[in-house]
Amino acid sequence: MVFSVFLLLFLPFSSSAADFWLEGQATQSNAGKGVSQVNAGISGNIAHNIGYFVFAQAYTDGYKQIYGGPTIKLFPWLELGVGIGRESVDNGFRRAVYFSITNSPFSASGVFETGAPGHWHKVVAIYSVTEKVGLGLMRQRYLGFGPRAEYALGKSDTLWVGVLRDSETDTKNLAVGLIHNFF
Repeated sequence: MVFSVFLLLFLPFSSSAADFWLEGQATQSNAGKGVSQVNAGISGNIAHNIGYFVFAQAYTDGYKQIYGGPTIKLFPWLELGVGIGRESVDNGFRRAVYFSITNSPFSASGVFETGAPGHWHKVVAIYSVTEKVGLGLMRQRYLGFGPRAEYALGKSDTLWVGVLRDSETDTKNLAVGLIHNFF
């Protein structure tokens, strides 16, 4: 936790090429259940292909988490990271691994977490049809799998919509998000 807070507060100002983003996400299921969340992330370079990341999340149901750690860029288009942090459930530890692939016009990212309430994952793959429009697929635990569309509202903002089916609970979910990039 202390390491994550240090990274979040100190490294963006001491490294080059920092990236800071904020995302709001709301979901509604055919079972009548709706949940909102706010996600935030910061990442940057420390050396040539070594970097850092910090991820924080809060749900309307009271769940919160923060974790961070090192990243390595194995190729110009592939970055991997591992993180450790804290979550609000049972005052527990959260662990995560992630990947990011950027090879225009295709991009994909995924995060796989484990902690006190169990495992969780989110994977997004997008093909940029135009400069503003992206189409792809998304899979998120507790929401499901399905198509995702993105629309760039400018240089800093992206609106996305996913229509997902969760095979674990047999529910259909509509997820809408807005991502703002600060740097």
